Amino acid sequence: MVQFLKSDRSIVRADLIPRMAEFHMAAFQTLYEQVATGVSDLTDGALSQNGVHKINIYFRNTEDRDKAYDALKDLPLTFALTENTMLEAGAAGVSKAEGLRALADHLHIPISATMAIGDSDNDIPVLQAAGFSVAMKNSEEKVIALCDAVTDDNENNGVGKAIRRYCLAACPDPGIVNGSASFPEAAEETGITMSTNTMITNTMVNDTMVNNTKTDNTKTDDAKTENTKNDNIIADNNLAGNSIADDKDKDSLPVVISDTAAQAEDVCGVLLCGGKSRRMGVDKASLPWGSGTFLQAAASRLDMFSEKYLSVSANANPNVNANADADQDAGAGADADAGAVSDSGSGEPQNGQSERKGLAPDWIVLPDKVPDCGPIGGIYTALSTCTAGWAMVVSCDVPKVEESLLRVLMAGRTAEAEIVYPVTSDGRMHLTCALYRKSLLPVLEQHIAAHDYRLRSLLDKCRAAIVPLDS
Repeated sequence: MVQFLKSDRSIVRADLIPRMAEFHMAAFQTLYEQVATGVSDLTDGALSQNGVHKINIYFRNTEDRDKAYDALKDLPLTFALTENTMLEAGAAGVSKAEGLRALADHLHIPISATMAIGDSDNDIPVLQAAGFSVAMKNSEEKVIALCDAVTDDNENNGVGKAIRRYCLAACPDPGIVNGSASFPEAAEETGITMSTNTMITNTMVNDTMVNNTKTDNTKTDDAKTENTKNDNIIADNNLAGNSIADDKDKDSLPVVISDTAAQAEDVCGVLLCGGKSRRMGVDKASLPWGSGTFLQAAASRLDMFSEKYLSVSANANPNVNANADADQDAGAGADADAGAVSDSGSGEPQNGQSERKGLAPDWIVLPDKVPDCGPIGGIYTALSTCTAGWAMVVSCDVPKVEESLLRVLMAGRTAEAEIVYPVTSDGRMHLTCALYRKSLLPVLEQHIAAHDYRLRSLLDKCRAAIVPLDS
C-alpha cells in the first residue's frame, strides 16, 4: 500500500483504506478513514505533481519491506524504516532532525534548548539532535538506550506526560514575583528535569520585568549569530551521569528560596557599563530616568547584593566615568578626576572610584581585564574577581528591569546550570540580564582567547536554564 503525503491531503488507493489491518496498521484505521483521500489509480501523473512531500509504503511483512529498501536505498532520497513493516521516503536531506534545527533557528534558540520525543528508527536522528531526548515506553530498545529519559506509552498519554514533566513541570505560585513561592506537593513527581545543556525553568514571569530597550551590546551579540549544534551533547550527558530516566533526580530541581536575602547570599551584582554607545551617540548610562539616570535606576535593582561591581571598559572615557553630581558640586575642581578609570586594563577593583555617577560607595568600579571584548569581557572580569559563586549581570541601559525578575532568575538556578537567562515570548534571549556561575570561567577564557565574543555561543559549551517570560 502506497500513500502520498501532500501539503493539503493524504492520497491512497480507495480500496485499501478499509484494509489497514492487513498492513499491521489497524490502530490508524479510523484516522485514515477520516483524513485520507481515496483514488482509483495512484499512477495518475497529476497526483504526484505539485508537492508530494513524503511517500509512505506499507508492507504485509518485514521481509518484503527490507527487500524494497535494499532495492531503493541508493536513490537520491531520504529513507526511514518505521514500525515493523513500513518504509518512508522523502526528499534528500529532509528529516525530522533538520526540521528541528530549522525550527530552533526560526525561534532564535540553540538546538540544545529543544526536546524531542520518539519511539522508532525514524526518530533516532531527531532524538540525537535535540538537547534533551525522551523515548516512549513502547519504543524499540535501541531508541530507549540512546535517550535521556523514558515516558509512558502511546496508550497512556506518554507525550503529554513528558511535556508536563520535562517542560512545564510544577510551576511555582505566582507570588514568587513578590518574594514568596513554594512548589506544589507534586513537584517531586513532575519536577523540572532537563539535565542536558539547557533546562527550561518552571518559572513564568511578565515581559515588563525586562525593559524593551535593547542594549548596544545585546544587539551586537545577537547579530549574525548561528545556532550551532553541540555535537557532544549526548556524549557529555552520558559521561556526566546526567541521565534522568529516574524521575527522582532531585538535584535537577530549581533552588526556590522565598527569602530574598537567602537567595542573594552567594550572588554578586554586576552592572555592565562598558558599551561605546556608538549608535546612540551619547553615554547611555547618563541618560535621565526619573529623578536620576539610566545607570542609577538599573543599579538600584542590584542593591540586594552585598558585593557589587560596576563593569567598565578597560579604556573608559574619564568624562564618562566621573561622578558628575560630585563634580558639579565641587565646581569641577581638583578632585574632578577622582572617578576616572585607569586605562591599564588590569582588571583590578578601583576602590577609590566607587562613587561613580551617583552610585553608593559600596560599588566597586571594575575595568575589563581584556579590552574591547564587549559584555563577555565584563562578565569574565567580574567572575574572576568576585568572591560569590554567581554573578547577576544587568546592562546599564535597562532601567525598567524589576527586582522581581532578578529573584525569579535566582530561583531558576539548578544543580547543573551555569547560566540562567530569560527568553521573551517573541523568542529573544536576554543574556545581558542573566545569572552567570563562577564555574563558567574556563569557558569564558576559551572564547576570549578564540576572539569569539558572542554571549550566545556560550550556550553551546555550557549548561543553561531558561526562564520563559510570559507576555
